[in-house]
Amino acid sequence: MQIIYYYDAERKLAPVKQFLSKYAISSNDKPNLQEHKLKMLALIDEVIKKAADNKGIVGGNFSEPFTGHFQAFRIKDGSILNRIFYFCYHLEKLVLLNALDKPEKYEKGLKKKVDKKYEEVLIQTEEYYRKFINNPKSYEEYR
Repeated sequence: MQIIYYYDAERKLAPVKQFLSKYAISSNDKPNLQEHKLKMLALIDEVIKKAADNKGIVGGNFSEPFTGHFQAFRIKDGSILNRIFYFCYHLEKLVLLNALDKPEKYEKGLKKKVDKKYEEVLIQTEEYYRKFINNPKSYEEYR
């Protein structure tokens, strides 16, 4: 199965690709941070490729179904859960739609704020899904 990033022409970006840029190595990063970022990118890549090789299914704690048309990869980074929303398009393409990070445990007083952001991202992800279905050529290659 081919892995692709959904590309939003209006916003001129691929949301998941932009999300993953937080793991880009900077010359200002200390060696241990660089190593951590490389390990996280390798883990994320491994999970995505495993799903592509297995018709969109990863298994274990790395994936969860959602109501609607997509699923989410759940990849833990310390106390943060990275969620990458995706779906399989005609069993030919694994489409990476959107992503966000969510704290594993909430700090006091932040639950409502985080949940609201999460809901907004889910609505946006549903919109990206519909846009892709209407124009299945709106994507970038996964690398």
